[in-house]
Amino acid sequence: MPYAMKSLSCDPARIKGMSERLIISHYENNYGGAVKRLNLIDEQLEQLEFDKAAGFLINGLKREQLIAMNSMILHELFFDGLGDQSDAKGPLREAIIRDFGSFERWRAEFVAMGKALGGGSGWGTVATKATVAATKTIPVVFARVGDPVRYGIVASLAHPGGNATGATLLTTDLAEKRLQLLKEMVPGVTRIAVLHEQNFAPGDIELKQLEAAASLLNLEVHATGVAPPQPGALDATIPAIMNGSPGALFVGSSGWFEDVYQHTLGVASKSHLPALYVRGEYVDAGGLMSYGVNYPDMYRSAVDYVAKILKGAKPSDLPVWQPEKVELVINRRTAKAVNLTLPLSLVGFAERIVE
Repeated sequence: MPYAMKSLSCDPARIKGMSERLIISHYENNYGGAVKRLNLIDEQLEQLEFDKAAGFLINGLKREQLIAMNSMILHELFFDGLGDQSDAKGPLREAIIRDFGSFERWRAEFVAMGKALGGGSGWGTVATKATVAATKTIPVVFARVGDPVRYGIVASLAHPGGNATGATLLTTDLAEKRLQLLKEMVPGVTRIAVLHEQNFAPGDIELKQLEAAASLLNLEVHATGVAPPQPGALDATIPAIMNGSPGALFVGSSGWFEDVYQHTLGVASKSHLPALYVRGEYVDAGGLMSYGVNYPDMYRSAVDYVAKILKGAKPSDLPVWQPEKVELVINRRTAKAVNLTLPLSLVGFAERIVE
């Protein structure tokens, strides 16, 4: 029987310190997307002839089923807890005071991190740090955390040293390579527009890296910021983007951009600009090209760690997974639509060409 979304158990308009629109957007897009994805995977499994299917196909679908199931359950726990204004009590409060010195200091740090990291991998970092602070014995496996060492989640990537391990998005600065790829895809380009999420710490760092790299490549970057949660705000950025007369577009890292990906893709299509994204899923959905980490590999590695821990492994003995490669993905049909001929050098370098 298909899974159905649970109704919100609270009134989003009455939650202190959180935007009603942001809560609803997260509920409909993130939680709703997990439920839909789980149902689609279950449909594929129901149609599968297990006695004839290849082992890698069964393994892949079951892993994706577990990831989608976990996402659905965690979102339900999150939304069920909204509206409870009471403070932590008992062992949880004691653990917080032990690790942060006082409950008030933990609250101040948690709120500050939420403001600094909100969006994308930011809330994953906040949630993981809070969980690790609450328990030193229960194994914690995280995914999509930007820098687990910087935020005190693990002692080091090679030797986590505690009860937490998982998968990180931590990579070297990719800004220069991304701009090089755009320059190669779009001959003669001198000005590149950058679409970024406002007040999002990882995106701010990314923008500074792009500006520094642009000066080395004799390029100009023209940044346009936009704030969640209304998808229509993305369409409204097009005049500002085109005001700089760019020859190409770079769409920055943002969990919100991913949640409303159709609107994000619409910025490039409506402005008729060749665009580079940070995730291959954009390209599968019609974007021109991407250069970034393979997210499914990251989530699979986290699931593998869960399996190992269930079999007796200790989180402290499992090095934090890091991306082993960065992938270029290109959509040939989209390239034709914007009158671009794929350079043979990029075709040979690409991990995938979407036909």
